[in-house]
Amino acid sequence: MMEAFDYALRVCESIAFSLHSTLRITEPCHNILGKSLVRDSIPYPNIFFPIVGVLGLIVAYVNIQYGDNDTIVVAAQCYVVAYHTGAVFTHIRIGDHPASRIAASLFVLIGMVLLVLRLGILIGLVVTAVFIGVGVGLGHLIVIKPPTGDEPLLDDDNEAQ
Repeated sequence: MMEAFDYALRVCESIAFSLHSTLRITEPCHNILGKSLVRDSIPYPNIFFPIVGVLGLIVAYVNIQYGDNDTIVVAAQCYVVAYHTGAVFTHIRIGDHPASRIAASLFVLIGMVLLVLRLGILIGLVVTAVFIGVGVGLGHLIVIKPPTGDEPLLDDDNEAQ
């Protein structure tokens, strides 16, 4: 029974990662994530999102294909927890509506459940907490606070010249 539950949760994760990876890989073509969704708060070259997308596809694949290997699934879940904690952090930092954090938080919860199923309650919760910390730390490194509407985009002194 637990194996079926474990598998169902991993399938949900892998479907979501596959869909989001497609958006990230094609980001240089449409610029939806960088300009619109995160409002230039992830100031990296166009290759940043496609690299994250490829990593997501790898995690989606190994999460299903190697489900009988605890080490691989645990590593995938650590990535899931850190990645989605970073997503929650991003939504908080850029000032999105609180509801925007719900989906990413759900995947942190799913990752935690899978870690607990694979590692036991105590170790699973500790590992989850560690990778929540990793996600927040990476969020601090990667995501900048976007300019508020109150700050001028151009310096007034330079306009007069």
